[in-house]
Order: sequence, then structure tokens, then C-alpha cells
Amino acid sequence: IVAEGPDGIYLVDQHAAHERVMYEKILGQMQASGVDRQPMLDPILVELPPEEFAVFEKSRDELTEVGWDIEAFGESVVAIRAIPAIVRRVDPAERLHLILQELADGGAGTSWLDSVAISAACHTSIRANQALSLIEMRELIAELERTSQPRACGHGRPTMLHMSQVDLEKQFSRR
Repeated sequence: IVAEGPDGIYLVDQHAAHERVMYEKILGQMQASGVDRQPMLDPILVELPPEEFAVFEKSRDELTEVGWDIEAFGESVVAIRAIPAIVRRVDPAERLHLILQELADGGAGTSWLDSVAISAACHTSIRANQALSLIEMRELIAELERTSQPRACGHGRPTMLHMSQVDLEKQFSRR
């Protein structure tokens, strides 16, 4: 997303920006009264490879805390009964695999719960190549501005690059 500000332009990574927004929403809901969940009409059964199933068993309580309702349904299958209500237009099974794979690689947080929250936020966010309408872009920027740390996603990657008026003038050999 390219956005103009009073002191130059901003190049916004829509995935990293949405990840920051989702991460802070999850943390805010956890601190308040618990993350709102969206129950599935029918449970989604997901077969997990042994490594992912082991991570699921280790992370079951943390996944519940960040809004997932998942239970073991055999030796390598889990049943997704609910997902965080803030998650929209995603394939829960695909995103669960991505979350568990990231956690199997060690996660990125200061605690296991934080790692689960960061991974859940990342893998339920807008994708980098996902087309957004102008209204969606504006809403994302507005939500990012309301976060406590708008400059980085939960993993620490930058959400935006800033080019000041002076930087732009230098690039066009005006200074």
C-alpha cells in the first residue's frame, strides 16, 4: 500500500500491518475477557503430521487462549470446533498447519503463549498478494495507526517504510 502523509510517503506491507493489528487485538481480548470465538457449524477434521500433532498437544491451552477451540480426534487428527472471531476469509485447516509449522520451528515470542499469539496473528492475516479495495486499505492503515507499535509486526519485521520529502527530492536529484 502506498500512502501519503504530511512528511512524505509510506510504503506499507499489508501483511505485516495486518499481523500487527491482529496480534494486538488478540492480546487485548485475552487481557479483557478472553478472545471471542466463531463456532464452526460442523467441526473441521484436520490430519496432522506427527511433528505438528506433537506441537498441537504442547500448545493446546495456548491455542485455546488465543481463540481456537481444537481437540484431538484420534492419534493424528484434530477437530477444529471454533476459530477466533476476528479471523475472516481463511481456510482454518490450512492456517492451523501454518501455525503449528511455525511453532515447530521454535516460534517468535518472549513466551510460548506469546509465540502462539504471534503465529496465530500472522497466519490469519491478510496475505501479501491479496487484493484489497481502497476502503479496505484505508481501514487497515487506520487500524495500524491505533496500535501501540505500528512500525513492526509481531515477528519484528517492519510494517512500513517511510520516505520523507527530502528523501524523495534527493531521489529525483532535486537536492
